[in-house]
Amino acid sequence: MVDAPDAPVRGISWITEQVLSADAFRYSRRDEDRFFEPTKLKELLERLLACTSPLARRDAAFLMSRLLWYKELDKDELYAHFPTLVDWLDAGRSENCYAFGNLVNNIGNTAPYNELVSSMNPERLWHSVETSQPQDGYAWGHFLGRLYYAGSSIWRARATQALDRGAIRDLVGRFTSRSLEDLAELIRGIASYDLDLGLECVITALPSLQRGFAADAFKAYR
Repeated sequence: MVDAPDAPVRGISWITEQVLSADAFRYSRRDEDRFFEPTKLKELLERLLACTSPLARRDAAFLMSRLLWYKELDKDELYAHFPTLVDWLDAGRSENCYAFGNLVNNIGNTAPYNELVSSMNPERLWHSVETSQPQDGYAWGHFLGRLYYAGSSIWRARATQALDRGAIRDLVGRFTSRSLEDLAELIRGIASYDLDLGLECVITALPSLQRGFAADAFKAYR
């Protein structure tokens, strides 16, 4: 089924997760026991990298991140396709940025693999964040945090310099007490780049935080 060219990517992800998380694979010698034959894995990777829609790229990124996690897919096999993945990351949207965060996290931050994030355009990233909606805050916060982890120190400095602090504070000010989980993750991601700005965001969000704790303290704390 996973070999079929028309098999849904989300279905392949589900089957892969069920099989590779099983003890029979988890404790096997992964250099000898692979779920995917090399030729089939190459065909699947080519299919995933050809995705163009935001949702298709989301599903592809989730699957590639799990294949990396279970060591079915080697980082070197993705390295040759970094130009394509950079285009994906630069065009990230609320629908797929969480999945992209998982992917860059599993690619890691060691050279030369940190070239992926380090090739991104920070100005384009922040524009996407600054024009996002509060209900997407969790996804963007996760993405920001994983990019900071996986990028080089030079890229982190560039990204911090590109921040529009006023626009970020305006975004945080649009959150309500009904979206505190999204707010918290977004602020955590922002604070990765600029701790002082993160603290400013907390101050900006105080009215929403106060209303949230007054309405349901346990839910707001969680």
